[in-house]
Amino acid sequence: MKRTILSLAAAMICIASFGQESETATESNFGVSADVVSRYVWRGTQFSSSPAIQPGLSYSVGGFSAGAWGSYSFDNSGSECDLYAGYDFEFGLGIIVSDYFFPTMYNAETSLYNGYFEKDMHTFEVGLTYEVGSFSFGAYKYLNQLEDMYVEAAYTYKNAKVFVGAGDQLYTNNTEFNVCNVGLTVSKEVALTDTWKVAPYASFIVNPNKEEAFLVVGITL
Repeated sequence: MKRTILSLAAAMICIASFGQESETATESNFGVSADVVSRYVWRGTQFSSSPAIQPGLSYSVGGFSAGAWGSYSFDNSGSECDLYAGYDFEFGLGIIVSDYFFPTMYNAETSLYNGYFEKDMHTFEVGLTYEVGSFSFGAYKYLNQLEDMYVEAAYTYKNAKVFVGAGDQLYTNNTEFNVCNVGLTVSKEVALTDTWKVAPYASFIVNPNKEEAFLVVGITL
């Protein structure tokens, strides 16, 4: 794990150096974002019991992208810090590898909360995506510790997206593969200034297997 972290840090330094050399006065390959959401609901499962802020930073060049993403609830009921890297091909296929880390997950063996450099505290996932027209498809599989699998299909029309997802393990009550994420997301971009735009959105989400429903509102800054 230490070698992996050091290698990643070295790669990011090289990327940063390259980005600084290639950056123009009007454009950069680096990006930053922040969402504020009323609840953190992911793939039909709620991961926080209060509003959360979700920061992100990214680097992209050509079809390649990499970055970090997190979620931190206002009442500390859930937090997450992830790394990812992926590549999108021009014909619609994409591949993404993610490293999930949950700082507030309690480790019963050590009686402590998770440490970032503990090798067993990271969950790795590989995903394949495909987009054709307004349709998108994705399939994701955990590579270590857990064996969760999740697939999703979505259709986007103007500023609305409908989606249906199915998974097993933590996504369902009985760990069996079932439909667990059905919903609709509607978004709207609002220009505050000539250069600053925000995007409020709302999602109605149903997990048929757990018999749960969520109405989530958020805004991308």
